[in-house]
Amino acid sequence: MRRLDRLALSVLALGCLGNFAAAQAPTELTGGSPVPAQQSLPPAAVLTPPPDWSVLPGHGAVDGCLAAHDCETHHWEFFTAATAYLLKPYFENNAAFTTTTGVGTTHPFQTESDFGWNYTVSPALTVGIVSPSGLGVRARYFQFDEGSSTLHTSLTPDGAKTGFIDAAPGVGILPGGIFGSPGVVLGAGAGTDQLYFTSTLKIHSFDGEVMQKWDVGRFSLIVSGGGRYLDLEQFYSATLSNKAVFAGGAIGRDPIASELQSLVFNQRFQGAGPTVATEGRVRIGNSGLSVFANARGTLLVGTTHQTTNLVQVVTDPAGLVGGSSALAPSIDNRREHVLPVAELELGVEYCLHLRKVEPFLRAAVVDMTYFDAGNASRQDGNLSLFGGQLTFGLKY
Repeated sequence: MRRLDRLALSVLALGCLGNFAAAQAPTELTGGSPVPAQQSLPPAAVLTPPPDWSVLPGHGAVDGCLAAHDCETHHWEFFTAATAYLLKPYFENNAAFTTTTGVGTTHPFQTESDFGWNYTVSPALTVGIVSPSGLGVRARYFQFDEGSSTLHTSLTPDGAKTGFIDAAPGVGILPGGIFGSPGVVLGAGAGTDQLYFTSTLKIHSFDGEVMQKWDVGRFSLIVSGGGRYLDLEQFYSATLSNKAVFAGGAIGRDPIASELQSLVFNQRFQGAGPTVATEGRVRIGNSGLSVFANARGTLLVGTTHQTTNLVQVVTDPAGLVGGSSALAPSIDNRREHVLPVAELELGVEYCLHLRKVEPFLRAAVVDMTYFDAGNASRQDGNLSLFGGQLTFGLKY
């Protein structure tokens, strides 16, 4: 009996030891390493997406023309631009009149007075379209229309004794008449000749051309070629007036003798020819600012039409200076003319990319030279327009 009791107690003790060992044993995960029973798994890792740099200045499309692909043509692109030029004409020879003094002395002296010009605003308009490949077409219109300052001089009876005033060289002498002072009335010793001189320059040009545009990183290059029509017209005008009063009229009024001279010289070139141009642009850093330079050469073939008209009217009913008279000689001729043109621009541009539209602003120094264009009073010599330009345009 005692033996059975001891056996039962032994079995009970072994059972308690087995339960205790099971409580201390590690727990196995499916297909893996043991994990302590009382240890919990770490929380799952949270993945953070990279920052969106496009919202920072200098990295996004809204900052405009900053990334390498901005302001480049990857779709059909239409553009238009309005330009305001501030230009002043420069001539090799721009004589208005000549004054000679000291006639009959040992030291005669001649001076030449030139027309004065100011800067004036002139418009231009450009429109075009560019394909995704960079091939496109564009058209441009430019206009310059301005007059010189008016020059005034006079000649008195005393001055006429040793001097005289002529129009610009080459335009005042016509078959049957000469413009100049002293006129008929002043030559008779009466009155004072009042003379006025002015000139006008008008330019209208139309360009149509094919262009190819390449964009490589920060660099952009445009090459174009096509045709130009040019209408260039210059006017020269000189007037002389004199109204002399003679004392001792027979009917109680002083008799009057007057004179009017009017000289107009006009030359107009109309022609057409090929034009080629190139433009390079480099973007500055990560901004919409660029520097650019362009050059254009044009060779025009056409006709220059020149007319000279002189009117001289003397009103002398009393016959004090030889009686009344009227003259109206004129000259008309045409000649074939080849006129080369060179144009240069250097400036800066700012472009702003606004998804569907790209406004841009340009400012530049400009020079346009018309070789052998002459001036208002002669047909030889070069004409240059120098100044600046401000352009506002849209690409869309």
